[in-house]
Amino acid sequence: SSMVDILVEQAQEFHSRNNASFGITLPTSGYTVDPLFAAFGTDMDVASAGTNWAGVILPFALGTTYDGEFDRFQGWTFDPSIFSKPFFAGSGFVGVKYLKSPTGAGAIQLYSNTENGGQFGDPQNTTQLYRYLSGEISVAAGDEPCNSGDPTLTRICYLNNSRHFDMRFYQSSTPLTLGPGGLGTIVVSYIFAAPVAVGGCIAGPCGDLPPGQQVAQVGGVDTPIHGNAALMISPGVPIVDSIAGYLGFTEGKLNNQGVPEPIDGIVTQPEYDVVPGSLLGKSLTAQAIFDAQFLLPFSPDAPDFFLVPGDNQVTVLWRPSASESQPDPFFAVASDPASALYDPNYRDFDVEGYRVYRGRVDASNELTLIGEFDYSGTSMRDYAGQVNPDPLCAPEIAITTGCAVAFGPFTPGLPRIEFVSVPLTGQIVQVKLGERAALADGTAIVLTADTAVTGGGSGFSTLSDNGVPFVFVDNAVRNNFRYFYSVTAFDVNSWQSGPSNLESARNTKSVIPVRPASNYENSSSLTTALFGRGVELCTGPAGDNPCRDLPIPAIDPATGTFSGPMPPADGWSIAFGDFVQSVIAAPGNFAARLDSVQLGNGAWGGVQDVYWYTGISGNDQVTFSMAHLENNLEGIDATPPTANAYSSSLSNTFEAVAIDGGLASRYGGNNSYKLQGQVGITSPGVYLMQGTGRSSSLLFADGVPNEALWDGSFYDGPRWFDGANETGAHPAGGNCAPNCDMTVTGNFNNSGFLTGVTTIYQPMNYTTMNFSYREFAGAGQGAARAADMRVYWGAGGAVDSVIDLTHNVPVSFKATADGTWGFLSFSAQTGSPGSDIDDPTTLSIDDFPCVAPLHLDGNSRVGCTGAAAPYALSATAELGPIGFVTADWRDPANYYGRTGTGFAMYITGNFFLFEMSALPAAGTEWTLRDYAGGVYGGKGTDLTGTVVNDAGDYGFLSAVRPMTAVGAEMRALFDVVNQVNLPTADDLSQVHTVPDPYYVTSEFETTTVSKVIKFVNLPERVIIRIYSSSGVLVALLEHNTTTFGGSEDWNVRNRNNQVVASGVYFYHLESGGQRRVGRMTIVNFAQ
Repeated sequence: SSMVDILVEQAQEFHSRNNASFGITLPTSGYTVDPLFAAFGTDMDVASAGTNWAGVILPFALGTTYDGEFDRFQGWTFDPSIFSKPFFAGSGFVGVKYLKSPTGAGAIQLYSNTENGGQFGDPQNTTQLYRYLSGEISVAAGDEPCNSGDPTLTRICYLNNSRHFDMRFYQSSTPLTLGPGGLGTIVVSYIFAAPVAVGGCIAGPCGDLPPGQQVAQVGGVDTPIHGNAALMISPGVPIVDSIAGYLGFTEGKLNNQGVPEPIDGIVTQPEYDVVPGSLLGKSLTAQAIFDAQFLLPFSPDAPDFFLVPGDNQVTVLWRPSASESQPDPFFAVASDPASALYDPNYRDFDVEGYRVYRGRVDASNELTLIGEFDYSGTSMRDYAGQVNPDPLCAPEIAITTGCAVAFGPFTPGLPRIEFVSVPLTGQIVQVKLGERAALADGTAIVLTADTAVTGGGSGFSTLSDNGVPFVFVDNAVRNNFRYFYSVTAFDVNSWQSGPSNLESARNTKSVIPVRPASNYENSSSLTTALFGRGVELCTGPAGDNPCRDLPIPAIDPATGTFSGPMPPADGWSIAFGDFVQSVIAAPGNFAARLDSVQLGNGAWGGVQDVYWYTGISGNDQVTFSMAHLENNLEGIDATPPTANAYSSSLSNTFEAVAIDGGLASRYGGNNSYKLQGQVGITSPGVYLMQGTGRSSSLLFADGVPNEALWDGSFYDGPRWFDGANETGAHPAGGNCAPNCDMTVTGNFNNSGFLTGVTTIYQPMNYTTMNFSYREFAGAGQGAARAADMRVYWGAGGAVDSVIDLTHNVPVSFKATADGTWGFLSFSAQTGSPGSDIDDPTTLSIDDFPCVAPLHLDGNSRVGCTGAAAPYALSATAELGPIGFVTADWRDPANYYGRTGTGFAMYITGNFFLFEMSALPAAGTEWTLRDYAGGVYGGKGTDLTGTVVNDAGDYGFLSAVRPMTAVGAEMRALFDVVNQVNLPTADDLSQVHTVPDPYYVTSEFETTTVSKVIKFVNLPERVIIRIYSSSGVLVALLEHNTTTFGGSEDWNVRNRNNQVVASGVYFYHLESGGQRRVGRMTIVNFAQ
């Protein structure tokens, strides 16, 4: 306000002096200036100033200056990131573009060249300047004539086309009426651009190119060529405008407000088709940035957080940034194909992770990074091969042989459709369009690249998908010292539009870690359990997994049958990410229920299985997933070589338990924060679950014979049976020994025995099939489970239900393959072309590659020409002609004909073919037993059941049992005590001072005048009275902590605020009904 007063006083003084000097009286209300013209004038010297030309493109309100030959001057260097195709290395353009005039959108009243001493000179006085700017050029008044038609119609006065020169130009604004106190605004942008290689000028130096004809007559009326659709076609625009990036025009395109321009023969700026990165391309970008009010990519909002002090530790809790639920504002612009800022790679929700910092002073640049976390499962859509670029994929310069998909054309105004989803983990390298150049060998060289997060010497770690716990426990601190913390959110986004990695502000909060109050009791415990339909499944010892270490059923060494079902899954865990017990008031529980399995083929195809869960806490539910790349165990040398040594694990977190608002408020938090639950799963690997033909070749320990790699697991695999348990000897006896590449027995019954079923056949790689089948079998690995599953038959081939007896959950029917079941009948292939090698007259295992999602698996080695219309599994079995295939399943010659009928069945990752003459009667029950691990030894049988191969006694080595039972629920039950007890004499006995003795100063003092003695190990509430040795009350302190801390500071001053003298002092503690006296020694300098 003081500055305003000064300005008003000076204005009034000027007003008075003006009136006195000129003998006038200016009205106090001021004058209205009408019309007012303003202009932007410039003298750009490009390359050699004397060889310049200057032109204008009116719809862009763009004046340009350039060297006429676009020459490469001796000694000049041209950055290939700017001057590579479609541009060439030569001096380029300088442009001045009106983004806004005082009367609205960018428009000009008049453009004209002026020459220093040339034909159309600079204005000589203000009167001539007014005529120049208003367009009222008057030869009679002494002005040089215009040469571009009537300037009031063409908006161009003088355009030099006769000789290159040291050119100047000006662009005046449209007229403005300016009232007293009013204002008008002109916004211009400076634009620098390389020349575009076009016919007649593909490399500098070109022939000397003037701006060319810009005006023609239409019906006897002077008309600018640019902006008139007919004239832009004939006579057309000058070549220099093509070098500036002109490609053509398309009427009706959307403008920056998303509104189509009218199709009226008038070509407006948005309707121009231009070369991205050219002078005109950059002009559209500049206009789009201005029209978006200079909207640029935003850094994420800083997350809310609070700090819980502990004993030599600090716990940091934070909430998701608000940017996780609010899309980046720039996305609205970047996702618009009509915008010059169009960038389909740009992510709307781009928060990738969080960082935790700590420091000793309250300064953001003095903080040390102590924790980095990034989400798992995030990805970026890449529409042009710009992310982690391949030298053989640069579609913008027509290099496409190495592209993962056929990227769409770069058509202005049209969206790009095809993309590759790039997981955001590891190094993420990006290149901008225009930053690659073609080499003679047909590859693309990256001229400038960016590495997200780690680039530019940032000091940050590579993205690792380690998950975001929203809790960080810092144990690298000392009690009684002040620390400052900050939690930031960071994003990862398209480098095409701005920085690839932005971070939120480093807002700080302080905390002093202390030992808790001596009478504060805070303890917790956690147990876990596995449930199926509300029934607890494992009765093992309490702990992190009661299903672990349960006894495994014995295998009969003579018959190969198991004594009972496998125990429930033990390849799981559930717990808190970090259990912050100080903000939990009461016991509780949370759970994670497996809802579905989305099959991939991680073993051989590199496609992850995805497990979908519902996290449950009270009435709150949240959905989350985990993506797992199954391990094919190839090349692994485990030590020791036990089954679990080959397993692979992963985990993810979810919002599990809301903290107590009352407790959190003591530390600056509230009940909107949630502790994360963490779910983990473990898989045994494909050879120990689906690829059973090689299971024991991996297990050369624990008494397993040390057999050759191709031997050992001939008679391994799941088995079907009637009743409560297996009774038929040698359930996998139909398998080949050692491999069907070498012998075919003709007995395809290798999966147990069922009443009324002639043959139960499951193809097995390395036994009934050669190794090629493993690529397909591995696709079912993600759904395989160790369990007994019972099929309850209804009438007419229908199934009443399928129940997983081990996990007490139903197995659902689904027409596609995942953690479900379904029948594949001969009729399913009616009207569809089938697999590439299929015999359409029979149903065989070769038909399963045409079932979704298996039909998309390019690693099955059996293509499915019916991929557009995959076979659907059915809930009802139908009999039809069947055929068996052995050895190399890719060869039609390996069909083994049968005269019988049957159907096929998919169930939780397994593929079976049943040969039978009649469907099961209603009430029939079939049981399938599957397991994790490897059976070794055993007996092979022929069609009569006679043993034809003896590999020794049966044995079994179990592996981790994956938690793939859809519907099963992992629960965590926690107990917590969070209370303040009445103080005891023992509590007070722990109290003492630090330091003792006190010599002049202590390590807790932050300035030369401050003094600090700390009382530690205090109860939550205590009165401290300090006395001199003569019994005089020196100071009284009241300790009443809100954070359950057990420390209190004394400033070593008496009640008169004087530093106390040296001596022995006594302190009296009073807390509840307890009393205690202690003493301390103080040594101070004489005051």
